[in-house]
Amino acid sequence: MIVRVHSHNVIDKEPPKLGGIDSRQFLEMLKWMWIQEDLNYKLSWREVGSEMPYRLQNKNGGPTSKGAGRDKFYAALILVHGNYFDADSMRKIIP
Repeated sequence: MIVRVHSHNVIDKEPPKLGGIDSRQFLEMLKWMWIQEDLNYKLSWREVGSEMPYRLQNKNGGPTSKGAGRDKFYAALILVHGNYFDADSMRKIIP
């Protein structure tokens, strides 16, 4: 289901009930986050029709033209899930 959200922005069936965070809420959060990254990473404030000019900032507050992007967040999710990296390590890669 995470792959379908990543590839097609759809949650097309009810996720199973799992321990911890609500599965549906988790998928909806991923969907929202990845759509937001698509807007930030691929489109300027003019292209989305924003009335307020905005710019992305790096963790030091300076301007940057790049967001992390959907694929980078997806890769981080897989790496943390597979115990290849911990959350603190991923924060250094994706602030």
